[in-house]
Amino acid sequence: MKKYKKLLMVAPLACMLGTGIFTLPDAAHAEAPYVDQNNIFRQGTYYTKENLTQSLYIRFRSGIEHSPELRKKFNIADDESVMIDTGIEFYKDIFNNLQKVPTADGSKFEVSPHIDSYEDLGQTNLLTINNDDGIVAQQAQTPETTETFTETMSYSNQTGQKLGIESTTSFKVNLPFNLGGFDQSIKIGTEFTFNQSSSNTSTHETSVTFKSQPVVAAPGGTTTYYGTIKKAKFSGTFQTDSFVTGGISLDLPIAKKDSPWKKVRTEKITLNAEDVYAIYKNDPYIPLPSYIQLNDQKKRVILKNAETFTFNGEGGYYSAIQVKFIPKDPSKQTQVMPYKEYVAKAQEKSL
Repeated sequence: MKKYKKLLMVAPLACMLGTGIFTLPDAAHAEAPYVDQNNIFRQGTYYTKENLTQSLYIRFRSGIEHSPELRKKFNIADDESVMIDTGIEFYKDIFNNLQKVPTADGSKFEVSPHIDSYEDLGQTNLLTINNDDGIVAQQAQTPETTETFTETMSYSNQTGQKLGIESTTSFKVNLPFNLGGFDQSIKIGTEFTFNQSSSNTSTHETSVTFKSQPVVAAPGGTTTYYGTIKKAKFSGTFQTDSFVTGGISLDLPIAKKDSPWKKVRTEKITLNAEDVYAIYKNDPYIPLPSYIQLNDQKKRVILKNAETFTFNGEGGYYSAIQVKFIPKDPSKQTQVMPYKEYVAKAQEKSL
């Protein structure tokens, strides 16, 4: 009997939510061990514009009625209230006016994209030593050589939203390289930044330096030390949170408190982002759906992973040092190998 009384208490509360329709559980469902609150209120479990509209619509009246600031802002007198059944047109107005923008409050993203291809940028000759007639290995020092390149990343999404609207958004892009058995120096990541004034493409210069180092030149041939550089072309997707913006203009139906179903006038209102936050914050009845989070510091309604972006770019210049040995003896073949392998063969005199 106690459970039955609790169910009866739901009816007047639900009627205040603004939907105008609410079905109580029947006796067969009264003993159910679990009830999904999001399904009851049809807010959904992930962001869509329809789910967001529903979540705002069902708490619109309650959120305003429990906020003295909003009642005052919207000129609702002490003997007045928001009409209980606001109707389908009011729902449509919310849907048509709702907007969101990506929020990137000091955001730093780290992404591991898909590698579309690798591009070989050719060879950088570091040093060539002719030791055709020598009988012992020659010692030498390669000069330090630096090559400069451009890294770039572009992004887009279906709604044309921009990143970095409030603050700089940075991306660390991890680019895997596999150069086989080559001796390699690997730069494991590169970073791109976007802000409000930038375009959807971020570009910067980067450099690859082959440090000066001691080398040997085996006798009986010509040894060339050279650097190889490859870049990665990449693409992928990532998600960001968004927040509900202002500019929601509506005709708010007003009724008398003693006759809350009867509209007596209409108040033209425009909600800003803080007003939307206040509606969610002040509604004491309906649980927030999993895709919504309230930012109490900035007074915003945050939509989790509501914005999907695609991106592509090129960068991550990875270098390796190789050695080419051309024997003086024409009957022997030219050999190309990693630096460490060449040093070992020179010591073994097996070239």
